[in-house]
Amino acid sequence: MNITILMKFAISIFLPFLIGGIIIGGTFGVIGYYTSMWLNMFENQAQYEMVFWLFLGMGGVAGAVGAIQSLIGFLKKPPENM
Repeated sequence: MNITILMKFAISIFLPFLIGGIIIGGTFGVIGYYTSMWLNMFENQAQYEMVFWLFLGMGGVAGAVGAIQSLIGFLKKPPENM
């Protein structure tokens, strides 16, 4: 497999999956943070921040899983005309 094909894949598919997952996780983290503050779910600030970091981590993991799955599929059958 040519290294330029792998680099094109990493730039066009792998990184957007990973960064997109982190952005989505951060967005839901902020929503969860403010929702839990609005509902008075916790007693101190550290617990509210934990909600944000939990959602950010889940988004990052989901993005990484999607990116790795697409990488495995790409390595099994690379495109002919890329």
